Amino acid sequence: MSEERRQEYMSKYVRTGSDVILPKGSNPYPQMKYDSFILNVTPDFGGFGGSTLWSYIYEPVQMQPEPVICDRPRYITVFGGIATDFTRLHGAAEVSLGTSKSDMRTFILAEPFAVHMKKGMYYSINITRIDIPGVPLHYNEFILGEDAPLSEKFDESGDAGFASFIKTGEAITAKYPDKSNVPCTIMTTDSNMFKSNDMMRRTWMPITNPHIMAKQSHTHAFTEYLVCYGSDPENVSDLGGVIEFTIGESLDTLETFRIEKATQFCLRDGLLHSPLVFREVRDPRKPIIFCEVSYSDGLVQSKKYDNVLADDSLPSYDY
Repeated sequence: MSEERRQEYMSKYVRTGSDVILPKGSNPYPQMKYDSFILNVTPDFGGFGGSTLWSYIYEPVQMQPEPVICDRPRYITVFGGIATDFTRLHGAAEVSLGTSKSDMRTFILAEPFAVHMKKGMYYSINITRIDIPGVPLHYNEFILGEDAPLSEKFDESGDAGFASFIKTGEAITAKYPDKSNVPCTIMTTDSNMFKSNDMMRRTWMPITNPHIMAKQSHTHAFTEYLVCYGSDPENVSDLGGVIEFTIGESLDTLETFRIEKATQFCLRDGLLHSPLVFREVRDPRKPIIFCEVSYSDGLVQSKKYDNVLADDSLPSYDY
């Protein structure tokens, strides 16, 4: 990798180290016990505005002491803090939604859930129970910027009742196509679930085994972020393994990055990316957390290239 091109790509497409860590003292939720992981979608990093915050919750807490009005569309997902078993919440929460403070309806939730708050909606989230001392809840908040793309598809039935803004359990889980490489259940949310016209998709998967996720470069017709951080809540910047990821503005300028700490890649529309190799996982009980955040309602490749990674040392699944 040429140092000049590496620095160019780092400035446009890669964030790592302190640039992706939100110190606990700066967290908008001061009750967070440790540092958090954050993605800021700034003009120099994909645009659209907005942000995504990943935090761990260790104690029962009222996230919003009083109901607040949603200033921009938000999607909040809460699931289990045991990285190899996202499907169990190991706790309970109350989610209150309404068009005003006087008409708010409260939902009691004891399994992983995702909530969509439209702009102008009142909401509050109360974490009422933590079942296992020392095992936190995994909290993610996705805030859309004013310039975030919208789909022409929109079904007004999404306004049929406050319950339509909450999805739980199997509705937000999926299996990785090659179960031997990612044996744990994946958490996923997208705007289609809520019949919203926001172009939004997020997935979380715990990587417990070294493998090749994609052997060929490809592109998308939308902006996508690949997000990698550690599953140790006390040190999310420690990746817990090694990832090798290739990006490039053309086939002739592909560069491979080797990362060992929390990192984000901004994959703008048309940017070539992959091969993607999970080279090392140091402790399967503390897997690498790999996330995909995209401004799309579905993960569709625009073009796949013929540059196949010639590496047979690891199992592979080319999606």
